Amino acid sequence: MYRTENKSDPFWGFLKNNILVNFIKYSLYAYIALILTSCTTVNIKGEHPEKGMDLASEEDEVKFGYYVDASIKNGFMVLLPEENPKVYQKVQELGQNLVKVCDRPNLKYTFQILNTDLVNAFAGPGGYVYVTTGLLDFTKNKDEVAGVIAHEIGHVSAKHVVKQFRNITYAQTLTIPIIIGSTLYGYKVLGDLSQLCALFFLMGYSRDYERQADYLAVKYILKSTYNPEGMVYFLKRLWEEKEKGNNKRISVFLSSHPETQERIKDIQNYIKESRGENK
Repeated sequence: MYRTENKSDPFWGFLKNNILVNFIKYSLYAYIALILTSCTTVNIKGEHPEKGMDLASEEDEVKFGYYVDASIKNGFMVLLPEENPKVYQKVQELGQNLVKVCDRPNLKYTFQILNTDLVNAFAGPGGYVYVTTGLLDFTKNKDEVAGVIAHEIGHVSAKHVVKQFRNITYAQTLTIPIIIGSTLYGYKVLGDLSQLCALFFLMGYSRDYERQADYLAVKYILKSTYNPEGMVYFLKRLWEEKEKGNNKRISVFLSSHPETQERIKDIQNYIKESRGENK
C-alpha cells in the first residue's frame, strides 16, 4: 500500500480550494508565455544539448533544485525505500542505468517517487527527477517506465530549467501575481520562489523542449538495454484512456505535454532515424 499525498498541506489545499486559484493560474500563464516566447529556437537534434549562452552555473542549478525539491516534498508524500523496496529499487536502477548514457552523466541525479494516484512525471533543476505511484501503476513494463524516466533525464541533460528561466533570478518576476493576489484577498504571500517554481515544473516545458526531451530519451534508451518502443506503447495507452473519457488520473500529464498523437508520431520518427531506417 502507498501512502497518499499530503492533502492537508496548506499550499496544495490553497491551490485546490481558494478563489485566488484562477488569479494565480492565469497570471502564471501570462508570465510563462512571456518566458517561452523569449526562448531562442531549439535545435532539437543538435549535439551538446546542455550548452547555451548565459546559463546559471551547475552549482547554482543544483542549489536551486534543492529548494524546489523541498517545496515539492512539502506537498507530496515521498515513497521511502523501506515502504516498497522492490518499486524503489526498480526506479533507482532504471534511472542510474540511463544516467550512464546521458549527456550529463557526472551530475548527481536524485530519483524520487511521489505517492499520488495522478499519472505524472517531471524534472526539476539540478538532477531531481520525480515519478508518481500512479504512473508506476499505469505502466506495464520496464521499457515504459524507462521511456518516462529517460524523457525527464533529457530535460535535465539539456538544462531546460535554466534555459527556460534563462537566469534563475529572472524567475523572481513570477512572484508578482502571488504578491498582488495575496494583498488583494488578504492572504499571506505563498512562501518563497521555490514554491512557485515547483508549480511551474508541474505545468511542463515549452513544446520544443518537450520534443527535444523525447529525442534525447530515444537516444539514451537505444544506448541502454531498454526498448524505445515502450515510449510509444505508454503514450498510446494514455491516448486510449483519454478517448474513453478516463481523464481524472491522466489530465495533469496530458496538459503538461504536447499533443499525444503528435508525440507518438515524432517519437516513431526519432526511433527510425536513430536506427538508420530512414537512410
